Amino acid sequence: MSFFNNHEKSRRGLFPWPVIITYLFKIDSYKIPGIIDASGMTIDWQLTKQQNYSHKYRKDVYRSRINKAYEDLNEEDKLRVAFIICEELSHEGKIEQLDTNLRKIGWCIDQGILKPTTEDIYELFFSQGRQHDAYVKIKEIFHRAKKSIHVIDPYIDGSIFNLFVSDQKSLEIKLLSTKYPPDFLQEINKFHQQYRSIRIEARKSSDFHDRFIIIDEKECWHIGCSIKDAGNKAFMLSRIEDFRNVEELLQIIHSNWEEAHH
Repeated sequence: MSFFNNHEKSRRGLFPWPVIITYLFKIDSYKIPGIIDASGMTIDWQLTKQQNYSHKYRKDVYRSRINKAYEDLNEEDKLRVAFIICEELSHEGKIEQLDTNLRKIGWCIDQGILKPTTEDIYELFFSQGRQHDAYVKIKEIFHRAKKSIHVIDPYIDGSIFNLFVSDQKSLEIKLLSTKYPPDFLQEINKFHQQYRSIRIEARKSSDFHDRFIIIDEKECWHIGCSIKDAGNKAFMLSRIEDFRNVEELLQIIHSNWEEAHH
């Protein structure tokens, strides 16, 4: 699955923003600034007397300014804004028809949260307080592994073991971290005694700031927070689709693993 053919498809032809902003402007014009402010976008809400004459006039001005601010965002922030605005729209009761139209392009609204319905979508935003949703998704990624899992996370603790146990398939798991609890290596030994088909090894390296999950040496995910803290604050979970980035990341991880210590 190439970066351009699929990842760009999810961002261009299937990106949810055009649908979302259409439904944003179906609500009262006085409510629009509050919803946009919640997304973190900075908009000049000042209007002239003529621009403030009616809902229609206000919306025409707002639409132009919102779209301009949105286009100035980077790709990750664009998606983040789309997720937040959907959550805000869910409080306004503008969800049923929005959900129907989003499903046509591979997205849906599930309990007020924007989610992909197709594997063509490779980025997810988790707002603060969605610890369980984040846990389930990360566990789902781990369970795709058939041979190996690499986890690069500066702050790993024992909670990560709960993500590995699914069936008794043979797996090699490598954990690269800046620090872990004093009894972490002992916990690895206890885990291996119980689940002998799963081989886990942990090493320390301070060369990584970001967090990554590598599945079977080919599927790479970037995580915007430590796995143990996922959902405590808002974060992004993104699959890396550019094969050049994947290849370079794997080379760096392998090199660091060989140089890392226990």
